[in-house]
Amino acid sequence: MRFMEVRRMTSYETASELLADGQSAVALFTRGHNFAIGENGEGTTGVRALDGERARKVGWIVIYLQDERGGGALWRARNGGLEAGDRPGKKRGRGWNVKLVDLELMGHTDKAWWQFAGGMLKSQKEIRYVQR
Repeated sequence: MRFMEVRRMTSYETASELLADGQSAVALFTRGHNFAIGENGEGTTGVRALDGERARKVGWIVIYLQDERGGGALWRARNGGLEAGDRPGKKRGRGWNVKLVDLELMGHTDKAWWQFAGGMLKSQKEIRYVQR
């Protein structure tokens, strides 16, 4: 997908804008490594250091796919369940791969990840739990 195609889409300021009132999500930052998008609206996040118990409780997954200009393409999917997996070379060697159902490109943000996810500049964790 080209940068200009994404820029013409709906723009969002925060991850919670992609949710309806009362909904919650895991928001994930990626540069595209291990994020898999299938042709049938399904996909996977790649193995992430998630809190499995907490991640099972959310209904949605929001993916911030960083682009070359500092913003990101925004994907949203229903939480299709978790599969345990290995994270070779990582301090926390085990993690969870989230199955994505009804995966859809929602739009774009010009915000940096930490702003979009509601974090703090010094805390640029790639995983945030958000709700609306």
